[in-house]
Amino acid sequence: MRRLRFALLLGLALVPISGWGAVNWSISNVPSYFGGDFHSSVHTGIFYDPTTLQAQTNDWWASLTIPYISITNLPNGAAYNRGVVVGSSKGTPTHNASGLGDILLSAHYRVYRGVGFWPSMEPYAQIKFGTASSTEGLGTGLTDYEIGSNFSENLGWIRPFFSVGYDFVGRDKAYPLRNILTYSVGTTVSVFVPGETWQSNFLTLLYSGSQSELNGYPSIGTVLLAWNHDFTPAGTGFHFYLAKGVTSSSPGFGVGFGFQVAL
Repeated sequence: MRRLRFALLLGLALVPISGWGAVNWSISNVPSYFGGDFHSSVHTGIFYDPTTLQAQTNDWWASLTIPYISITNLPNGAAYNRGVVVGSSKGTPTHNASGLGDILLSAHYRVYRGVGFWPSMEPYAQIKFGTASSTEGLGTGLTDYEIGSNFSENLGWIRPFFSVGYDFVGRDKAYPLRNILTYSVGTTVSVFVPGETWQSNFLTLLYSGSQSELNGYPSIGTVLLAWNHDFTPAGTGFHFYLAKGVTSSSPGFGVGFGFQVAL
């Protein structure tokens, strides 16, 4: 499960399609908790608290995320990497760790504005810097790169979307990981509330999956249901989501709640 991908896809689903417009800035903090055995014999808990600064127009947006991570019952020799635990082995002793996570940088640009039933096309690039401690298992200490494209269809009150990408995963002797294909599909629905003068409530259902970074391990697959509520037309509001993994390598469950403030 890729928490960064969730943020990117939710952003794609909620960005309106119109002209270039001015640059809009926002800052968000959406703490979350995920738990599961991640295809090992122990249950690991992950508290992930990302603070994200985002710049956006109607045709491009970029974001910088600085997270804090706290992990309980992490198998020795394993590491957290963008939502999943890699390198774990059954029956190993465990430890707890906390500190700075991997800093994330992403950028999207809409190269084609959808017309009729032709979807909009939005290539993206993202970098995960290896800033988390590999000694503590908060990260691999390696840098990952991903490129891909999002596609979306604006049908008024409903917006279906899907995404496909390829992740160039950092690797060394400690973590002999492999590059992976990533993919997501979902839809966002605007919920009409009588008396409102702008759309303020959005429900999003999506499935996010990828190949496993570890040879011989099951693929990653997570279903997420999110609710976004805006207090202002500029986008100040809160986000809430529930997640459920559908493979043994995925988190068993997850929950997140936080706020975004338009600057």
